[in-house]
Amino acid sequence: MKVQAALTSPGEAWNRSGSSRKPDFQFPPRRLGFTLVELLTTLTIVALLAALTVPAIQGVQSKTRATQCAGNVRQLGVALNSFVSESHEFPLFLNPGYRTGVLPEHRTVWWASLYPAAPADTFFETGVWDCPSARKPESWADNDIYTDYGYNAYGMGTFAQGDDLGMGSSSANRKPVKEGDVTAPADTYALGDGLLGSPAAIEDGNSLLWRNKGAKDHFGSTERARRRHGAKANVAFAEGHVEAVPLTTLFVEESDAALSRWNRDHQPHRERLNR
Repeated sequence: MKVQAALTSPGEAWNRSGSSRKPDFQFPPRRLGFTLVELLTTLTIVALLAALTVPAIQGVQSKTRATQCAGNVRQLGVALNSFVSESHEFPLFLNPGYRTGVLPEHRTVWWASLYPAAPADTFFETGVWDCPSARKPESWADNDIYTDYGYNAYGMGTFAQGDDLGMGSSSANRKPVKEGDVTAPADTYALGDGLLGSPAAIEDGNSLLWRNKGAKDHFGSTERARRRHGAKANVAFAEGHVEAVPLTTLFVEESDAALSRWNRDHQPHRERLNR
């Protein structure tokens, strides 16, 4: 009996005794759902986690795209060096004499020299020519070509001067730049993100990589260029290595070191800054 009494719950003991006195304890009332304070606290925590997580994810995605673009530029640099190794000269930017048999290995334009078998209809939309961070804006006309990568054809010169200093050619006589004409290939821009820039504005979608005071903002192109790779551009140098070069170094800085990288003679030619 003592064992049974010990195992009897207080409620059962009270019922058996017939006592009208209620037990000394009560089970708490059962509560369903969340209080308003708990719900608001939960939502606040979720919003805070989202605010911390989304930028991190976007940052990772941006770095991934920049890495993929750098890989594209590296492959274009390899193709450029293959051309130079075979012909001992750099591709012409344009070769209007191609159809009449003039310099046939240079094809019609520089990119065709690098990949002569590439299909013309999808040339700038696939493979190494497609930068994942560069997209043709809807504001562009359908028949306007948007190219992701460009060639340093002119350096600090201009097409009209006829004595350009880049890798493409002399626009006056269309003679290719010889391999030995590039004084410092490891410190001379060859090709990269297709941007034409100045301290005032940057144009994207160009088949040129060019510092030019005539650059204009084209449907928000300056901001697009800055967002493209975190205010940097992927550039392959004449001997093949690739750097992520700040846009300010490319288009704003006026030091000898910054300017000389544009020119095959590796001189700053600052007298051409305002041309």
